[in-house]
Amino acid sequence: MKKSLTIFSIITTLLLAVVATAVAQSQYGQIDARTVEAELERTDQVIQQAREMVAASKSLKARYAWDNAVTLQKAAWVRFREGTQTSLRQAYTLTRQAREKAKYALANGMFTQQNEDVVQRRLEKVEQVLQRARELIGPNGNANLRAIYDSAEDNLRRAWEFYREGQQRPALKLCNQVENTLRKIINAANRQQRGEASFERRAEEVRETIEHVRQRIAECDSEMAGKLLEQAENSLQQAYRFAGESRQAAAGQTLQNARRLANQAMKECGGYGDLSVPYEKLVSEADRISQLVTPDNEQAQHLLQQVYEQLELAQGLIADEEVEAALAALKAARLSLNQLKRLLGVSRP
Repeated sequence: MKKSLTIFSIITTLLLAVVATAVAQSQYGQIDARTVEAELERTDQVIQQAREMVAASKSLKARYAWDNAVTLQKAAWVRFREGTQTSLRQAYTLTRQAREKAKYALANGMFTQQNEDVVQRRLEKVEQVLQRARELIGPNGNANLRAIYDSAEDNLRRAWEFYREGQQRPALKLCNQVENTLRKIINAANRQQRGEASFERRAEEVRETIEHVRQRIAECDSEMAGKLLEQAENSLQQAYRFAGESRQAAAGQTLQNARRLANQAMKECGGYGDLSVPYEKLVSEADRISQLVTPDNEQAQHLLQQVYEQLELAQGLIADEEVEAALAALKAARLSLNQLKRLLGVSRP
């Protein structure tokens, strides 16, 4: 079908050239053979330049235009060799048309080759993003993220195949889709890592709290305190299991429950006193704000570390019933936490 349309297009062009030259002859008089030959040679040069570019670019549009240019140019040389005024004018018209087709093929080939360079650079860049995502997920990473990653890897492989076949547009489109998917995977993996790091820190604090409470209630004859502490230990272990299953929300809630049970056990033996309420409130608020702190925000990371250090100090002072010093530590923790919230743009409750 395409071949028939090409032949029809060429025949139409030839007919138009005949009519045009007949009209031109009546209007403009004689035409010099040397002028026509010079035009033919110029067109030959352009066609030769276009041939190399078309072969390199693999552009179907450029190839089609170049084929038309060659056919028109051959017809132009045939007319030129006939030597009559009519045939010379036809040759002149045909070679000008052939040159335009060759120029189009040359320009389209150059554009396609430039596009190939752009697409290749994009594919290579996304390969780097793919590597980063693979490293973040790890061999034993989240199953859902791994499944999404595998799909993205397959699509990137297909994009490379499109590129090698000269199909630049679908290659670039699929490449962009893969990059968007990989960015989402990386963000999710980073959030997961931040959550895991935050969990490990808070879990260690709860473990230390449980150990401290165990020592304090050893001298307390309270069966309820012992049961509460046992429940706290069970909650801590359950929190670790949730974290191992990448259920960060459940792990965080269970961890908070472990801390609450340990503090209740302490209260059964008269520990902590009234300062336990503001302490627990600050710890919960710090845990919530910590989820908003990204690894690249060094200033926020420093402030968050100060908050937890002051809270840890306050916890020990409360346990030792050093009320004044504990109040000062809690106040310092509150000031640092407020400063962190301002930095993150979080409104005060």
